[in-house]
Amino acid sequence: MSNMRDAHRLFLQHLMVRPCLEAPEVCKLQEQCCHAFEEHYEPDSLKNFVETINGNLIPLGFVEIRQGVSQEGSKVYALVNTAETEITLMASDYTESELEVFKMILEQVVVSSQGSVSSVRVLNLSDKIKGKKIKKDEVQVLLQRLVQDGWLFDNNGDISLSTRCLLEMEPYICRHYPDVDKCFLCKTIALQVFSSFSPKNLLNKMFDPVFVTRNY
Repeated sequence: MSNMRDAHRLFLQHLMVRPCLEAPEVCKLQEQCCHAFEEHYEPDSLKNFVETINGNLIPLGFVEIRQGVSQEGSKVYALVNTAETEITLMASDYTESELEVFKMILEQVVVSSQGSVSSVRVLNLSDKIKGKKIKKDEVQVLLQRLVQDGWLFDNNGDISLSTRCLLEMEPYICRHYPDVDKCFLCKTIALQVFSSFSPKNLLNKMFDPVFVTRNY
């Protein structure tokens, strides 16, 4: 395990503020951190740079940097909480009733064939809460907050799980929904699959460099 240098520590501090960044931003951040301490920077050294950080973080057992794919198909890097794999890791920021709503949204998204749920359907979940009741306007505010906090993604009223949510909640989702769809290439959760692809078309797409670049 390589020891972290000052550039690694500064890089990690930035990720604590913005825990999910697209690959170009991460590369630029690495370059800036290296230059800040006059350390040697190599353009293609991001993988080793991140591995050095993870090599120091993983033994501690609470966070690590993981790669994922955004809703637009671009590669992202996220600082993920690994100390707790349950939704309770959000308990310090949300009330018990709000967490219940979030779990209901998560379930609706996971079991749907599109990997998303309409915002109208989310608002109607207020009638199904077993604990302290939440009004529809309160659910609307909560939904906006979950999007702002990076747990959900809103695409013109279609609500899906964000990249951060998929990375942090993957153990929870796999445990509670063992039949969840997974990418047969990288084995990660794939909720928004290309249902219109026949096996033949899918194989053709796999060998299309544009498709591979955008989606894998």
